[in-house]
Amino acid sequence: MKHIFINVMLLAFCCAGVLPAVGQNVNVSVSLSQTKQEVLGFGGGIVYYNNWFAAHKNKEAIYDTVFTGLGLSALRMGNWAQDTSVSVSDVADIYAAAKKRLGSEFFMEMSSWTAPVELKANGKLEGTNGGVTASLKKEYGRFVYDKFGKWWRESLELYHSHGVYPDYISIQNEPDMDAPDYAAMVLNPDESYDVASYGEALKAVASAIDGMEHEPKIVGPEVLGIGWNQAQKYVEKLDKKLLDAYSFHYYHSGKNDHENELRYAHPDDYIDAFKGMAVDFADKPQIMTENSALREREKYDEVYMAWIMANGFNYNGIASYIHWNLLWGNTGGGCVNVEEPWADSTWTTKDGFIVQSEYHALRHYSKFVRPGWLFMKSASSNADVVSVAFRNKAGDSLSVILVNKGKVAHNCALSGFEEFSGNVIQTAADKNVWSKVVGKYEVGDVFSLPAMSITTVALHPAMVIPDVKWEAPLLDDVCLSGETKALNWILSDTFPMKASLYWKAVLKVVGAEASSEWENEDGTFGWYVDNLLDVNNTSRWAAQSSENEWVELKLDTFAAVSGVFIDEETTEYGVIDSFELQCFINDEWVTVHEGVSIGSDFQVDFEPVNTNRVRLFVKTAGSININYFTVKGAGGKITDLYADQENYDWLIGDEVSGRVALEILLADGTSVSESEPFDVKKETSCLNNGKTVQERVCVEDDRMVFYSSCNQMLSLSVCDELGKVVFNGSVSLSQGRNVLDIKLPNGVWVVNFGKRSCKILK
Repeated sequence: MKHIFINVMLLAFCCAGVLPAVGQNVNVSVSLSQTKQEVLGFGGGIVYYNNWFAAHKNKEAIYDTVFTGLGLSALRMGNWAQDTSVSVSDVADIYAAAKKRLGSEFFMEMSSWTAPVELKANGKLEGTNGGVTASLKKEYGRFVYDKFGKWWRESLELYHSHGVYPDYISIQNEPDMDAPDYAAMVLNPDESYDVASYGEALKAVASAIDGMEHEPKIVGPEVLGIGWNQAQKYVEKLDKKLLDAYSFHYYHSGKNDHENELRYAHPDDYIDAFKGMAVDFADKPQIMTENSALREREKYDEVYMAWIMANGFNYNGIASYIHWNLLWGNTGGGCVNVEEPWADSTWTTKDGFIVQSEYHALRHYSKFVRPGWLFMKSASSNADVVSVAFRNKAGDSLSVILVNKGKVAHNCALSGFEEFSGNVIQTAADKNVWSKVVGKYEVGDVFSLPAMSITTVALHPAMVIPDVKWEAPLLDDVCLSGETKALNWILSDTFPMKASLYWKAVLKVVGAEASSEWENEDGTFGWYVDNLLDVNNTSRWAAQSSENEWVELKLDTFAAVSGVFIDEETTEYGVIDSFELQCFINDEWVTVHEGVSIGSDFQVDFEPVNTNRVRLFVKTAGSININYFTVKGAGGKITDLYADQENYDWLIGDEVSGRVALEILLADGTSVSESEPFDVKKETSCLNNGKTVQERVCVEDDRMVFYSSCNQMLSLSVCDELGKVVFNGSVSLSQGRNVLDIKLPNGVWVVNFGKRSCKILK
């Protein structure tokens, strides 16, 4: 095999050192020949709120986001068929959506939280809450292991009948965790008077499912954490031949320097336990089936998650990492948080779900490291940056994930190979950058690793990215929404893979204004409004009072604004508890979103609005303190392109307005080219109550349709591209949709009305 060595300015998992005070260049080498465990997959759990997701009116978009968007390769679900007569259609809906999008490129692991109530000593699904221990019950002096195994088989047969086929099962989630408030069951390493044995229960399940159609593999013991040799204590007492892989959670490490809520931010506390696991469990694949912060979300959670994932592969030798809550309902948790499907009037987001920070941590792995890839050893010299590296078995594709957990940026350069190129993808909360391709990588390039950031360098055999020259008249005149615009460009080469054409709003914040600014009594210090324009500024804006205060962002021109990002500072005096987001439209402030809380890393989407002024209006608060405030632009796909396509007739929709640019993206996210910005304006040929309105013409069901916002008589002519007139006269229009008695066959038609001329494509 050809050996390719990559000298990367990164960090390896095995280095130690003093944290630098300023940014440095760091060296790392990654060798394709030094490989260890094979990757099984990356993913998350969809365990609770299944009925929410299956009933959501935007569930297809949710499924696209978590399955396609992440490139998911591992999915964990719960076995909730304690009653085998109940429907499991919600689980089936989610599983079918995953299969539709991912095919065979993922595995599903199913864990049981408890046995049926009739098999438990305490007679209920929950754990012990005083009284009888929540373990298997006894009959005639023996625990009902055989009945537990029989139930597992029957539950699997139920899922199979609904098209759900787990690849792996875990007979009991956290058998060492007796939870009084949710479904749980205790199984100890050794059998005692009132607690059944995990090993005996495992034996019964393995025997019961042996030989069944679609027989799953078994993982275990899936204990709460890896501290104090907890997983080893279980494995020592069971028949290891019954397990196809070891599984466990990361909720404790055995090191108590940072307990409870501090645990998540200190992944290095796990290193000693990881090293022990790597030795003791080297005979089988290891799957980390659950971990999360178990607290309210905090800034940089995505960094902590990516960091412990890297440590898990580097030290523990895991083959798969499964985050706890891939989807979650209503309470703010999850990689994607989903709002209640039956109460869309209360949604805080346009689509009823929001992508959160840990989604991006997972994506840095799942999208760029595929099942069957191999982990590679890496070594470096700087303790700020954690690295982990993978390659495919052919050795022609590799990905290096870098976690800069330090407070300063570092430079990164790759060297030592010639035939690779690729993309640099980054997430940096302080810069409001999330899973963004920040640049192409070519040999000799140097790129920055921002403080508290995640970077994936995805490398493939060098491919030719064509140069694109955008041609006039695109950049020479103003486009109008509703018209068909001929787009032209010249390619230096064909696209190396599937490419698509997008439009996006171009936003530039040029200033801010506030109703007030807090200053101390002598005016020597204050929290000023300009502070919130810089994401890297450690200062903030604060208002003098706690009600009816506002802060406004001013754009350099009109553009389609579709959301905002806000980072609120929490102080001892309280936070914002009632607010409106407003856009300046037709000479007045219009509310586009209302809410009762903001907090850290707040983001919200709303229907695109063409405006050049956006403001946060705070109605009531304990105190008003904003670290950062910016706007999000609208955008969307225009069309897919074929390999050598150099033109497209774009019917500009009403959603496109203001300053925009065009961009060509490859299927892997690589940006081929972005045009210079240009303006799309709304037609304003008539007035309605003193305010300007737009006119739009299109073809629907072979008939010309004219949308008007007022009653008017309009001169109209229609001809084909050769100038043959098919209609010329006046039409009487009413406000709204008007179907005209003008039938148009397929072709391009020139429409003249008022002072406007445009093309429409039928």
